[in-house]
Amino acid sequence: MVKANKQGFTLIEIVIVLAIAALVLAGILIAVGGAQQSRRDEERRAAVGRFVSQLEQSAANANGNYPANGSIPNGFTDVDPTTGAAYTGQVAVPTATGQIQYLTANVCNAAGTAAQAAAGQNRRYAVVTRLESGVNYCQDNQ
Repeated sequence: MVKANKQGFTLIEIVIVLAIAALVLAGILIAVGGAQQSRRDEERRAAVGRFVSQLEQSAANANGNYPANGSIPNGFTDVDPTTGAAYTGQVAVPTATGQIQYLTANVCNAAGTAAQAAAGQNRRYAVVTRLESGVNYCQDNQ
């Protein structure tokens, strides 16, 4: 009896290899997407730090008086890493990336938002931005 030479792969073997490759590729794409989001959120945190620096510079040039609530201090020209648009200042809590909330006489609370500071603390401020991960990031001068 002569055995037939089996050459090539069966259809099942090819499908299994393709399924495994698809799973590996999906895992890589998910990991890369999460890393990019983390990088953009880190850029937003850094932008808040630069915003605070500009606030301090503005106050130093104005006898210790901070700019009006919701305004963008002179010299702050950062753009949101996702949209490429300039940050917009506002008084309301940010609901989307690219927005910065700035309030005087406020401090950051546990929820990552601004809360009214104790009476007589008008030299306090809070700066809040929305991260792509869906949480707020708050920095104050407390």
